[in-house]
Amino acid sequence: MHRFTLAVLLALHSPLFAANTESYKVIGPITQHFQDWLARNGYKDDFVRADNAGTQGSYGGKTDDSQKVTKTPVIFIHGNSDAALRQGFGRNDNIGWENTIDYFLKHGYTSVRMLQFKYFSNALILNSHFRPNSMRRHGVTLIRLTLLPGEYYSLFCFQRSISKLCSSLELFVLRTHDCATTQRLRRFLEAVIAYTGADQVSMVTHSMGVTLGRKIIKGGKITANDGNCDLGVPIRVVDVFVGLSGGNYGLCNCEGVDTMEPTCNKQDGLWPGDSCGMNYLDCGLTVLPFPCSGPTYSKFLTDLNNDMQQEAKRLVSGWSDSDDLIMYGTITWGKSTCLIPRSTDKKASLRYSRILETAICFQTYVTYTHMETKELTYEDQYNWVNRIN
Repeated sequence: MHRFTLAVLLALHSPLFAANTESYKVIGPITQHFQDWLARNGYKDDFVRADNAGTQGSYGGKTDDSQKVTKTPVIFIHGNSDAALRQGFGRNDNIGWENTIDYFLKHGYTSVRMLQFKYFSNALILNSHFRPNSMRRHGVTLIRLTLLPGEYYSLFCFQRSISKLCSSLELFVLRTHDCATTQRLRRFLEAVIAYTGADQVSMVTHSMGVTLGRKIIKGGKITANDGNCDLGVPIRVVDVFVGLSGGNYGLCNCEGVDTMEPTCNKQDGLWPGDSCGMNYLDCGLTVLPFPCSGPTYSKFLTDLNNDMQQEAKRLVSGWSDSDDLIMYGTITWGKSTCLIPRSTDKKASLRYSRILETAICFQTYVTYTHMETKELTYEDQYNWVNRIN
């Protein structure tokens, strides 16, 4: 069996420009060898993603045919509020999977084992955290501006009390699990498997990358806002799947939100449902006033969770009580939205591990933010995919 690690970092977006890449720990893009292979094999997608990200829109691949596959490929998929690799050192600049790749490189992996690309088109983005309800509850007005018709929306926030731009200006891009995105990711996953010739691959995913990653493995039909599509049969060669801070049951900040907001829509978005039993618009409560079971939530997520096809031989879920994007201690109608159904391993905070009473592995992420569950857990990620713990 080939043992090759391929870190496929899938960039949802990139900032307007990148800083001097000489100071970055990891520099892309994917190698010319992999680019040539993609072209020879009929892949027309732009997996280099150099448009706004320069070298940081992709990474990895062989330098020539002499390089051998030595470890199981590891495919990394980031989320809606991140990038593939570091693209600046500013307060609002994302670092992508830089820490993880750097750690893997220092522990025996090479660039031939790690690949990534930016799978959305250009957008002006500083930080794409989408928290509509939390903003409204704290006196913030959202103004939507169209950047590219039908695809990009920027949300500038203004505090009513001081009538000026919020101190931490955020530009939001509203993504969904649409056909265009999932099909493109599926093609890349298939390309990685064919390019490496590996008998198995592993995947480490974060945030929206969790649900996107799960779907491209499971395959099957999607009914999305951009049409209907079929990703094909399940991919059954995934050894380890790690899902960090995913919204598997939706986000409570999306409850009660107008379905015109793409990320929160009821079809292929992160809508958690507005009610569960007699509970209404309170999905984030740790203790619900009334009994609750079987809430109606996003069709995409419902279909995904009801699909009994296991994503991988080992399925790991991880999250933090202090997640500042998901909020509510990650609770959605009485359970953590970050817990992937049928997980074999759970890495969570102490509180939720005790509630679940099913944790095979244990890791405390009590103080980590949403992004830190990816940026600071690189050692755990390495250990998981290499089955060290």
